[in-house]
Amino acid sequence: MKLKCENGNFILTVGDDGLGLPTGLDMESLNSLGLILVNNLVEQIDGKLNLNIKNGTTFKIYFKELYYPQRI
Repeated sequence: MKLKCENGNFILTVGDDGLGLPTGLDMESLNSLGLILVNNLVEQIDGKLNLNIKNGTTFKIYFKELYYPQRI
């Protein structure tokens, strides 16, 4: 796992060199709880997901820091 920040944009990279995911995987119609959780996280932080399935599987999540109003 690696977290990198460039110009206020974050990139979270998680990957392995295992068998990988099947070619043509549709991330929008998933049955895997783990992949559903990843999609939900990316949506909640208004991020973008890049999936690479060559030589294992690598997820890159691109997002910006979220700002919340201060509570008094």
